[in-house]
Amino acid sequence: MEQIINHGLRPDTRTPEEKMKDFEFGGTTKVIPIILQTDGQWTNFLPAYEYQNTNFETLACVTFSAINCLEILHKRKYCNEQNWSDRFTAKMSGTNHNGNSLYNVGESLRKLHGEVKQFLWKNNALTWDEFYKDIPQDIQDAGLSTLNTYKIQYEWLREPFTSNVLKNALMYSPIQIGIYAYGKLVNGIYQKPEVGQAPNHAVTLIGYKEGEYWLIFDHYLGNEIRKLAWDYTIGFAMKYDITNKDMILRKEINKPAIYLMAGGKKIKLLDMETLNAIAGNEYEEVTSLAEIPDGGTLGWYERMTD
Repeated sequence: MEQIINHGLRPDTRTPEEKMKDFEFGGTTKVIPIILQTDGQWTNFLPAYEYQNTNFETLACVTFSAINCLEILHKRKYCNEQNWSDRFTAKMSGTNHNGNSLYNVGESLRKLHGEVKQFLWKNNALTWDEFYKDIPQDIQDAGLSTLNTYKIQYEWLREPFTSNVLKNALMYSPIQIGIYAYGKLVNGIYQKPEVGQAPNHAVTLIGYKEGEYWLIFDHYLGNEIRKLAWDYTIGFAMKYDITNKDMILRKEINKPAIYLMAGGKKIKLLDMETLNAIAGNEYEEVTSLAEIPDGGTLGWYERMTD
């Protein structure tokens, strides 16, 4: 019999009453949905590969897959690639030798600890104890400060996870899913696991080929992008959203171009889909570039004129 290895996905042990407070995509929600990818394909926005088990097994698959979702979304929404520390979130969210749950990691990112850039807390540990050693207070404070810059939200997808449910959700974001890693490989596609092979790994769903396979972004060396059979068993599914609360949009005087202003840098925006993706969620959405006056800005809470 095949030995089932836990890659770090831990079931959610909260009570049904506690889970009732959660938000669901398509139901009770805290995210106003904005379509970002009408075709549900996210392969053009993948972050740099980072691996959860180069020298040892960190059991941090839930963290790696969640942060992959956020980095992909940030690149799509803001035309800017971020690299956040998986090691920081794995530690702060309470990952242990049994792994972690999607809920714990989501809450750590959303409101408890924030996130820090990779260079502040690098994934360069050589042992488990080093990887999960206590994080200095100044690094923790840096994570907390990002809660003022970024608004991170998550929603559970409703079961059953049919192809239509997954395809619809993929228009809004990549999806963090729990799977059994992995079924039998046939012609480059991993087949549906056998009965009793429970989810033991969290990965990022990034696309599909209709009726044939799902594309996932993994974080194991040499196996970054895999194909799962169309009927592959999915145990959990969560979508993320990220909004940079500091960014503004500007239209230059006597010029048609719209620019995203962030951190002193100017990024040209060419289409309404990207514009509304940035200005969306609970903020006022524009329907025409002409709505932004010459020399004016679309701030996060109101339109202004210079």
